[in-house]
Amino acid sequence: MSEEEMIEIVKRNEDICSAMLGAMKALEYGVRTLIAVHPDPVLLNHTWQDLLSDIPDHHQDTSVSNPGIFNATMSAMLATLTLQIERAARP
Repeated sequence: MSEEEMIEIVKRNEDICSAMLGAMKALEYGVRTLIAVHPDPVLLNHTWQDLLSDIPDHHQDTSVSNPGIFNATMSAMLATLTLQIERAARP
């Protein structure tokens, strides 16, 4: 494989990562909106807490190239969502 081909592959991967980050940011704003307008924030919090403990277990056996980064990022985002849901449930 030539250097030019490798550079093209890296560029394509960077483009894919940029697209994924854009999609994730859009989803983040959508989820924030859903949390903010949920008709029963206490129920949402209760349901979230029930689901939260099972979420990481379903994704431990993943085929991602760097499970450490995947798991750390997922844990951080779950913590952010938890904080937002808990704040919405406060009177």
